[in-house]
Amino acid sequence: MKYRYITFSLLFALACFCVSCMEEDEKFATKQASDGDIIVAVPDAALTAPPVGQAQLTQPDLNIVAGRFATTDNVDLSITLARGITNLKINALTTTTTYGSEEKASFTGVSDPISWSYPVNTLLIGNKAPAAGTSVTLELVGSNDDNSKTVRRVFTINVVDPLTLPTTNPATAFGDSTILIAYTVPASTTIAPVSKVDLYAKRGVKGTESLVTTNTYGDKTSVSDKFSYKMPSDNPGGTPLDTIFYRVVATYQTGRTVSKSATVRFANVPMATTTSSIVLYNPAVTGANASKIAYDFGTLKYGTTDATTDIKLVVAGLDIGFTAGGNTTRFVKVASSTYTSPTYQALKKAFLAGTPVTAATDVFIGDTYIVEIDGNDPAKSNRYGIFQVAAVTLTPATDNTDNITINFKSK
Repeated sequence: MKYRYITFSLLFALACFCVSCMEEDEKFATKQASDGDIIVAVPDAALTAPPVGQAQLTQPDLNIVAGRFATTDNVDLSITLARGITNLKINALTTTTTYGSEEKASFTGVSDPISWSYPVNTLLIGNKAPAAGTSVTLELVGSNDDNSKTVRRVFTINVVDPLTLPTTNPATAFGDSTILIAYTVPASTTIAPVSKVDLYAKRGVKGTESLVTTNTYGDKTSVSDKFSYKMPSDNPGGTPLDTIFYRVVATYQTGRTVSKSATVRFANVPMATTTSSIVLYNPAVTGANASKIAYDFGTLKYGTTDATTDIKLVVAGLDIGFTAGGNTTRFVKVASSTYTSPTYQALKKAFLAGTPVTAATDVFIGDTYIVEIDGNDPAKSNRYGIFQVAAVTLTPATDNTDNITINFKSK
């Protein structure tokens, strides 16, 4: 009899233990809130990034207290109430020292988890939009049917900008230059991931906007990138009157778009105040000066190969001049006064108004030429400089040390 009693007692205890385990497993599987608890879950993209080197915890194992949502997002929360709590109010709180709240949602007769979606841009009291980089505090107040029991918790919405253009983007640039326009699409929630970012631009307020280029990403969760943008030619007259209005448009996997606009203004860019003094020798010269028979204005280096230089000396009897190298550089002769304080825009205007040549003869001191560097190369064209002849040296026919000295300015 004694053994029967012991055996029965053990079997009864084991059965109770199994029932208890099943109850706990069921609770874990459904993430049912315990007494006095309100559990909030957000889309995974809204979770704050974990510390470096640590994996992101999987919801609902993590009872989170904050989420990241873009200014163009909806706040998407999944809310599970404690046992016996059937009513819920969601309030936005003021962040000042004076307490204030505004009801944003109210639910009654709740038995299942609540899915709540609300525009971020009306989340503040008075349905005002919070600024990017700020936070909004939500108060979640739950109660039972007869209001004899109340539970409360707070949840923080960290507001992010879905598309940013850094202040380091250039505000001014000269005609024909290439600038970099940077942008960032941070990891967001309902509008991420990003599929592509377009760059649109127009010249002047009344200009026609057109698509310049597109960067595609194949649905990345966040992007930090740049556009390379070639400024149009300078303004007529060389005056900085025009402005480029550009617009960066991010398109997300959902088809939703966000855009940001900015401007870059034309600027008159002076040539360098310092000059490069270049001595070009007769191509027949020997010895140490044989390496100075040609010059590349683009790299500011001497050379001996026509294909990689812009100018070389030509000597014929008592006539000394120059010709373009293999870089197809062109020259326009201008008044010597042009050399004093030129700007990039003024040089280009004068060059386009003149008659370009690829060679010049009978050169004298003071002669001044505008240079279009690599004029026939579309990838390098529209680069302008100016030089003035500072000295001319003709030597006997058998000497071959003839040379000219030119002073060169470029941007």
